[in-house]
Amino acid sequence: MAHRGRRQLIARRLLAMQGYAVYGRRLYDPFNPLEEFSAAEIEARFRFRPDTIYLILGAVGDLLEKESGRGLPPLLMLLVALRFYATGSYIMVVGDLFRIHECTAWRALEAVTTALCTIRDTVIVWPDGDRRHQLKNKFYNMYGASMWPSSYLFFSNFR
Repeated sequence: MAHRGRRQLIARRLLAMQGYAVYGRRLYDPFNPLEEFSAAEIEARFRFRPDTIYLILGAVGDLLEKESGRGLPPLLMLLVALRFYATGSYIMVVGDLFRIHECTAWRALEAVTTALCTIRDTVIVWPDGDRRHQLKNKFYNMYGASMWPSSYLFFSNFR
């Protein structure tokens, strides 16, 4: 039994040296879309530029980090959630893109959504006064609608 544990430890270290991440009993091939795709491709897939993604990660990264150090890295959790928000696709499809199980993708989505709700009062600013009137007019001129969406938000740190 002792030999088996030692062999597993050696195998994990060898895989880690080759760039693979080992979490518990599962082996994840590290896939970082921010390194794989161009800025235009990232914006098309996630609806955010890479610098904005890193800005959001800076705001919620500590809330996504697990004490045990296990699980998905915060960046990957954020990218899973942003991809789900951007496409509205099935979570299984989003998980397949990142090579993770559907349940893991759901946990990442839940953690990121909770983290974003936790910091909402510090980063989301509702327009008021003259700014609100300007935006109503701008929205009307752009889309020809007499109403503007109530979900029109401004992220104070992301302007």
